[in-house]
Amino acid sequence: MSDTPKKPGGRVAGTLSVRKAPENGEPVSSGRSRPPLRSGKPRTRPSVADAPPQRTQASPTTAVPAPASSGATGVRISKLMAERGLCSRREADSYIERGWVFVDGERVTELGTRADPGATITLAPDAHVKQEARVTILLNKPVGYVSGQPEPGYEPAVVLVGRESLWRESQRADSPRFSPAHLKGLAPAGRLDIDSTGLLVLTQDGRIARQLIGDDSEVEKEYLVRVSGTLIEGGLRLLNHG
Repeated sequence: MSDTPKKPGGRVAGTLSVRKAPENGEPVSSGRSRPPLRSGKPRTRPSVADAPPQRTQASPTTAVPAPASSGATGVRISKLMAERGLCSRREADSYIERGWVFVDGERVTELGTRADPGATITLAPDAHVKQEARVTILLNKPVGYVSGQPEPGYEPAVVLVGRESLWRESQRADSPRFSPAHLKGLAPAGRLDIDSTGLLVLTQDGRIARQLIGDDSEVEKEYLVRVSGTLIEGGLRLLNHG
């Protein structure tokens, strides 16, 4: 008997178990067999470089102009329209809501939409018809009337406008007839104090108002001032300053 300890199963610890070769001299199989090699040339996989080239057809592309954006880039279209003298900003918003504004040929209907400062802006024929229907009234305002919003105890100058107060040359047959609708939306393009008299322009057309009182207006305004007594030194300079 051997003193070497044995593991369960009959194997001796620390030794290798070797299978005995058969007597006929054939090799012992380990349980796994490889298929025999085939005669002939070795089998190779086709290379990608050897594959014939395939024609690919590019999908056609169409140049589409960038539409007006409602994001934070660009300038509001209503502001661009007012700056270009197309209409007032209030009128621009009204035209946009009605679908009468086109930016680079595309209709714009959303308020607040922005566009490139160099974009082409056009109006629909309906907008031009609307503008042609607007009136501008020239009034020789007397003392005692305010130009715009009435002050307590006084009346606005627009109450002086009526059929009976029209200049007789404007009542000819070929002249447009006065209508109460002409008084709607009239706004003074400039201001005369209650104690002043002279030309007051009342208009429904934002383009005219901008030309007369806009920030970039080049229309000069002249005032004749009468004073009683003697002007102080530098008084005329103060009056010229406004």
